[in-house]
Amino acid sequence: LYTEVNTEFNLFYSLSFNSNFYFSRSLAEASPYYEAVKADNLEILFCYHPADEVTMLSLRQFNRFNLVSVESVLQRNRTENEVLETSDLSKEDLQNMLEWIQRTLGQDKVNEIKTTQKITTYPCMISILELGAVRSFLRANMMEKMSDDQRLRLLKPTLEVNPNHPVIVKLAKLRFKDESLATAILEQIYENALIAAGLVDNVQSVVGKVNKLINEVTQKLQT
Repeated sequence: LYTEVNTEFNLFYSLSFNSNFYFSRSLAEASPYYEAVKADNLEILFCYHPADEVTMLSLRQFNRFNLVSVESVLQRNRTENEVLETSDLSKEDLQNMLEWIQRTLGQDKVNEIKTTQKITTYPCMISILELGAVRSFLRANMMEKMSDDQRLRLLKPTLEVNPNHPVIVKLAKLRFKDESLATAILEQIYENALIAAGLVDNVQSVVGKVNKLINEVTQKLQT
């Protein structure tokens, strides 16, 4: 474990991992969830071991400190969604874009959609109530028995979209020119958000989708 901070009666932690359970500080610092709370000047305990998530969830408290994941902090600090006008998209264009995203991905993948100003590096992120507990439960009990659609239907994920990210801004225009390509890109950034949330058990399965997207883009460039 690497301790950055604790504050008052809460000790905040961030778990860094990938599908092969490789943990590192660089992964933790690159997490969209860490980026989203970094501006709040919270001091974070970085956890690198696969058993840390289960340990934190089981303990709940340590020396009177509440153990709180950064994902839980985001859920607690959620405010009513407001569609704001950006420098590149009007309020109406952004609202239409959000509706297109939810309609294209479907209700199972996007139970709710909202905008966020807390991330800048990523076009979007997945938020689920008690995400850490959900990850542990799925891995221990149901991950291999459920299809992706069944798992997402159970999780009821919220997609938080960064309206200022260049990918989102360009997608808002691309969907009118080439909806097929825009849909393929949207599905990939959604898949990336699932990976960042630790909800994709086999990242290798994503490679085929990425190759398909690359092939579609290169074909478009040749025409």
